[in-house]
Amino acid sequence: MQNANIGLVDITLTCHFEVKDAEVFGGAGSVGYTSVALKHAKAADQLVGIINNSVQCEGFLYAQRKSTADLLGVPVECVRAITYDQYEAATGDDETEDDDEDY
Repeated sequence: MQNANIGLVDITLTCHFEVKDAEVFGGAGSVGYTSVALKHAKAADQLVGIINNSVQCEGFLYAQRKSTADLLGVPVECVRAITYDQYEAATGDDETEDDDEDY
């Protein structure tokens, strides 16, 4: 039986990345930072499964790195997952300022 209160929970899953050599950040030798946010995730049970299973989590994270690399026109090796703290330290960007925006 599905929990009737599940609609009251709103989940956002964010991955943060350091990106090397992307033209958008200055080209060869440059380092930039970006994040991918999956907002309003509906399948909470699937997200929990991904987070709790290291193989699924690694595959999910690789897929996010790959799509970010493709979008920015760099090899996937140029995109490295980083923690939120590393992202914030590098960018000075507190993402809570953007919480009202939908992507």
